[in-house]
Amino acid sequence: MRDDLDMRKVVVTCMTFGLFIGLIGSVPGIWIPNLCCLWIIAGGFLSAMICGWDKHRLELADSTLIGMIFGLSYSLFNEVGYHLVNGVFALFGFGLVAEKTELAVAIFLAFGYFFFNIILSTFFGAVGGLIYASIFFHGGDPKPDVAPQRKSRLG
Repeated sequence: MRDDLDMRKVVVTCMTFGLFIGLIGSVPGIWIPNLCCLWIIAGGFLSAMICGWDKHRLELADSTLIGMIFGLSYSLFNEVGYHLVNGVFALFGFGLVAEKTELAVAIFLAFGYFFFNIILSTFFGAVGGLIYASIFFHGGDPKPDVAPQRKSRLG
């Protein structure tokens, strides 16, 4: 991790994008692009873009970490948003869950889905950060602007 990267800014940015995109992604109909993890990849990309906005270079490890933090916050807020939306729909008689199951099975499935969502969101958030770093910035020495001069045969 680079010293000039402010970790507080990184966490606040990732949590803000995670809150916004996580709650938006939990609304039925709007969550459809997330079937291929599009919201998560885009959020990791945007988080890395905002965190690296004033930097000349953003290393791959930094952008990966930024994407992972976004993915973690996304999964937490998305789960909360999903259960809030499910509760609101249940109040009006529109259950999102088609069948009724026993409480122990439902709790087991909810925890299993939650941990699977954390792993998947963290991975694809990191992919979004890597896409940003690989497109716009690379770590290491910059490439020279001018091709090296060839030596003349005359002298």
